[in-house]
Amino acid sequence: VYSGPTTVNAGTLAVSAIGGLDNSRSITVAAGATLDVTGLGGTLTLGSTTNAQSLGGSGTVTGNVLASGTGPATIAPGASAGELTISGSLILAGNSTVAMELDTSAVPTSDRITATAMTGGAATLTVTNIGPLLSVGQSFTLFSPAIAGLSWAGTVSDVYADYTFTDNIAVDGTIVVATVTSIFPLVPTNMTWSVSGGNLNLGWPASYTGWVLQTQ
Repeated sequence: VYSGPTTVNAGTLAVSAIGGLDNSRSITVAAGATLDVTGLGGTLTLGSTTNAQSLGGSGTVTGNVLASGTGPATIAPGASAGELTISGSLILAGNSTVAMELDTSAVPTSDRITATAMTGGAATLTVTNIGPLLSVGQSFTLFSPAIAGLSWAGTVSDVYADYTFTDNIAVDGTIVVATVTSIFPLVPTNMTWSVSGGNLNLGWPASYTGWVLQTQ
């Protein structure tokens, strides 16, 4: 029984019931590629055994995606920020996780799942900022259409700041930055310097710990 990773880099991989993916621990569909599960009764079932299973990438799944609830399932769109398209429905379970990333320097600016319909099933949502500092009012579409029933605290922390979000996922699939609390000051400060024994010593106030010297 095959239990290794399954990666569709290009073209279409059509899976039949004989060569199913129940034991493939990770399934990745790259941008421009398609995973066709018509031969599996039209549904890719994740976590159908007690083993953990994941689905990721920025490609297309032709059919439905179902987290069975037997084994833990993770859906993580994109290679960084990217969109995973499901031609049918997405149905999640309580022991499944949707892992989303934000990056305002990329296009798109966040991960996204697009399907014809979605059911949250008390699944856990995680959101990570892998890009620059976020600003109040920035909006990210994570799901299209909206999805109800996900569990998320509505907060994100990165190396720059702690954020809270307005959660509109059950309304229109979006989250919006509500507050930004900087971990260290964002306004530049003066540096101190001294020369000792032929060495140039540079420093800045302790409250600016976390700043990085770019050039000298």
